[in-house]
Parts: sequence; C-alpha cells; structure tokens
Amino acid sequence: MSVPENPAADYNAFNATKGNKIHKVIGQALFRKVCLLYTSPSPRDRDMIAPMRQEVIMAGFQEIRTPEEVDNFIRSTKGTALYFINSVCGCTNGVRKGLIMSLKHPKKPQKLVTSFAGADLEAVDRIREHLRPNPPSSPAVALFKDGSLVKFIPREEFVERESEEICAMLQTLYEKYF
Repeated sequence: MSVPENPAADYNAFNATKGNKIHKVIGQALFRKVCLLYTSPSPRDRDMIAPMRQEVIMAGFQEIRTPEEVDNFIRSTKGTALYFINSVCGCTNGVRKGLIMSLKHPKKPQKLVTSFAGADLEAVDRIREHLRPNPPSSPAVALFKDGSLVKFIPREEFVERESEEICAMLQTLYEKYF
C-alpha cells in the first residue's frame, strides 16, 4: 500500500462513502493498514489526523497532549467528564459522530477532553495507566465522576454500530452515571 499524497483529502473522500454497504469492510481493512503506516507523529500524520482532531474540538472537546495534562485532568476534575481516545481507525468515524450527537442530551458530561492515539503517545499512555485494569483500546471512551473512572467503553463496543446506536448507548450511560 502506498502512502497517500493527501491523507486528509483521502480521509474526507472516504467519509463521503458512509452510506455504502461496503464502507465498513473497506474502512476496517484500509484504516488498519493506515494505522500501521502512521505510527509516529510526522508532518504527514498531522495533516491526516487534522480533520479528525478538528471534528471533536469543534464539538467542545479540549485536547490533552501531555502526561502532565492527563494527571491534572484526573486530579482537578470535579463533576462529570468524558475522555475520548481518538483514533485513525475506520470505526472511529462513527464513534466521533455518535459521540458528538450524544452531547445534545440534557444529561451530559460537564467536561470533554480528548487525546489522539498514535499522535499524543505519552498522553495516551498516561490515561491508559489511569484506566487499568482495562486493556489499551482506541478508539475508547472513559466516563469520570469527580476524577474517578465510572465506565470504560472499549473499541469492541463500537465496532459494527452506526452513529445513532453509539449516540443512544452513550446517552443511556449518561443517564446511569451522571
């Protein structure tokens, strides 16, 4: 597989195929290969993930990029919070959309933060330490209350689900934990 000339444009073109039935099959296979290609935050990586980062930032998420910021989040968060481990993998597109849709619910997290697996390496490693004994997963969503983990949702619970199903699942969890 060759490295795409414009990864961000290729990702956006891929997203436009969301209605296709083969989207999931192609998406999972293609983005697994892309994940293997993009294992360090090079300039090309930053270009590829920029629209994926921007999507959640525009929805109100604050980026956490260092281990110190993760520790500060855990230590200082009062009330409810959601930590989203973003990813380039194919299923994450539906997760991002479902996650953003879920924030329209009256009962939602007070604080929204995110780190990008494969780019914010040290921050993701640190949040994973706080998420133990849960295994590493990306994408993943962690719900916190007063700095304590109350629910962890790994990649496996998102795969094969449409954005609307993810939205409903998250809103049910907001009702239960918040």
